[in-house]
Amino acid sequence: MSEKPTYEELEQKIKELKEAVEPLQTEDALQQSKRRYQALYENTPGMLHSIDGHGRLVSASNDWLEVLGYERHEVIGRKSTEFLTEASQRYAEEVVLPEFFKKGVCKNVSYQMVKKNGEIIDILLSAIVERDADGIMVRSIAILTDVTDRNRAEDFLRKSESKFKKSEQELKSILNNAPDIIYRLDPKGNIIYVNQSVEDYGYSTEELIGKNMLDLVHPDDREKAIYRINERRTGDRRTKSFEIRLLTKDLKTVPFESKSKGFGSFLINAEGMYKTKKPNRDSFMGTQGIARDITERRQAEEKFKHLAFHDPLTDLPNRALFDDRLDLAISHAHRNKERLAVLFIDLDRFKVINDTLGHKAGDQYLQDMADRLKNCIRGDDTI
Repeated sequence: MSEKPTYEELEQKIKELKEAVEPLQTEDALQQSKRRYQALYENTPGMLHSIDGHGRLVSASNDWLEVLGYERHEVIGRKSTEFLTEASQRYAEEVVLPEFFKKGVCKNVSYQMVKKNGEIIDILLSAIVERDADGIMVRSIAILTDVTDRNRAEDFLRKSESKFKKSEQELKSILNNAPDIIYRLDPKGNIIYVNQSVEDYGYSTEELIGKNMLDLVHPDDREKAIYRINERRTGDRRTKSFEIRLLTKDLKTVPFESKSKGFGSFLINAEGMYKTKKPNRDSFMGTQGIARDITERRQAEEKFKHLAFHDPLTDLPNRALFDDRLDLAISHAHRNKERLAVLFIDLDRFKVINDTLGHKAGDQYLQDMADRLKNCIRGDDTI
């Protein structure tokens, strides 16, 4: 029968067993830790990947695989640059990776990656290097953010802004080259916008901005203009075209036989501007409209009207106007029990002048006689 071990021997044996078991426990704990880390890494909600010192993938998160459409066994061991477009691959190999391996960090690097189905996505990559105690690279940890939708939205906004600016420039060009004056007024009737057509009338756009529209209106037309220029109605109820005289610096626009020097005739239309769809007093922003120059038309109308009742050679009233004035004079005389006189004047031997000196001399003779007769009568008399 063998001797029982002493207490000291048992204690020594236990110590030996502990020393033998401890490395196994440490190794097991390390493996468990690695498995927990790997599970945490792979299930992180985000695109993660890690590469070794040769740029080969050693791990990738589930989101990384899902976004790019690969299985894990299809990517581990392959170079990370294989999943980039040709341009991004060249940029990574020639610029980014050499600097990354040297410094151990990179931030917000813009790449384009190619999914398994061939679709290209835009990503931003930030990464750090994990090193051992000797400073040797163990692996990297990279976070990738899919910014495709953001980039497309930004690109859309840039293109939209560019189109808007182009459209704005085109609209501005159309407005400035329009033959009519296009204007906008604030609620007080001050000009806040006017196109370059005002330059045809001696103004610059700058000198009119801030000026009250009524300051440009002929005094006799202001009462009519006050209500209509400050128009608050819209749509079918907006002001229809109305005629007023506006002050111009270009005297070529003075109406025919006008006593109001420096005023041209314009057709104006106006409608109210509102902040809200439904017009109301509180949302009123001002008035906008168009002013069309009809001065030449007015001049032509006045001229035709004048010619209809005057002799084109002598500018004296013709038979139609004479008959009309005679009827009025007879009615006036009859009503007031007065008398009137009608004098018939003949130019003796006028035919001799035409026959001997020509029709040009005869015309001049008639014009001279007309001027002399005009100077011999009162304002209410008719020749």
